Amino acid sequence: MSTWPSPERLVAPHVRGALAAALAGDLDGARTSMRDVDDRDPLATSVVRLVRGLEAVGRGDGARAHTLLLPCTRERDASMALVATQALVDERIRVRRFAPARLLVRRLQCRLHRPADALWLDAMLAWIDLHRRGTLPDARLVQLESRLERAFPAAVHALVHLLRAEHALLAGRLVHAVAAQREARPYVQSARWAVLTWRHDALVRTLRAPYCEVEDWEEPLRPVSREEIATVEARDWQLWIDLLHRRVVVRTGSGAADQRVVAVGRDTPTWNFIELLARAPGQRLGWSHAVSRLGLETAVEKRAAALAEVLHAAGVSCEVSSRGFALSATRYVFVFPSAAMAPTSRRILAELARRRGASAADLESVGAARRTVQRHLATLRGAGYLRQVGGGSDARYALV
Repeated sequence: MSTWPSPERLVAPHVRGALAAALAGDLDGARTSMRDVDDRDPLATSVVRLVRGLEAVGRGDGARAHTLLLPCTRERDASMALVATQALVDERIRVRRFAPARLLVRRLQCRLHRPADALWLDAMLAWIDLHRRGTLPDARLVQLESRLERAFPAAVHALVHLLRAEHALLAGRLVHAVAAQREARPYVQSARWAVLTWRHDALVRTLRAPYCEVEDWEEPLRPVSREEIATVEARDWQLWIDLLHRRVVVRTGSGAADQRVVAVGRDTPTWNFIELLARAPGQRLGWSHAVSRLGLETAVEKRAAALAEVLHAAGVSCEVSSRGFALSATRYVFVFPSAAMAPTSRRILAELARRRGASAADLESVGAARRTVQRHLATLRGAGYLRQVGGGSDARYALV
């Protein structure tokens, strides 16, 4: 078996082939290779148990997987113990039991000290912490990446780059998430390990799924994915108005660090006005149109004056006159939520953009009942707009 890790003990070729198939996610191939294996063979018993445990994981039978794989985590063969631990850790994360997952990795760390094994285990711990807390210190990821060596197996490189991509996605840094995903792809393909393939496929689906609508100074309004948003972010824009997360960003220079978030408030009437302005032809909004759409009458002009003052202070050129409000931006990007998104869902996303890692109870401040908030959270999770981190009473939500 050419995949990593492979049994270090003497094992029959067809048994090694069964393990390779199970690692690659080919459950039928693993079952076929195991057909003639004698379970009483002392050289094959532990490998047979490991393969059947991996099959149980692939079928989603967590209880059977735990019964079969837990003894394998104590195997003297370090490679087999690593495979079993990885499978059990993924199962523990799936059911949001993070403390037992960390304990499994810590036990194996006492035994495995080779650089590639040690890096894999440290990356596993970081993966657990990311799903538990929703974030990691950037220094921790830099330190993991700095330990990569060319001679390490492809699976180790793949895991570290996938960890970087997942962290960037949860942090809202789509450009970095796309770059890390592309770095991980060749290593995932070379590793032939199903757990890495599943992670990479899930990441790609998230990045390429329909996400929002965007209009900029070069192209008209169109639906885009997160991957396409990352492409737009890398362009030479000056003003970025994100109505999905209620955020205005002004770029003051050419670098990513030369950006300033403008505090225009998060109340719904202000953002309804900004959305009307962004959708107006040439970003020129007449008072009569604004009043008829918002129903605020004289309050519209007061709100526009307050917005103009904030934008002027940030260096954005705009005009308030007797005819209406005009925004002058030569290189702009407007991000709109999908038309089908409910107002409560939009308020939840805006609140999560302000308070990353908020709980369901925290989100009741959007003005809806707890049951309504939970229903919208479930809808947003299903649509891929946010992800639950932690579990039980510590469950929090993070934008994706």
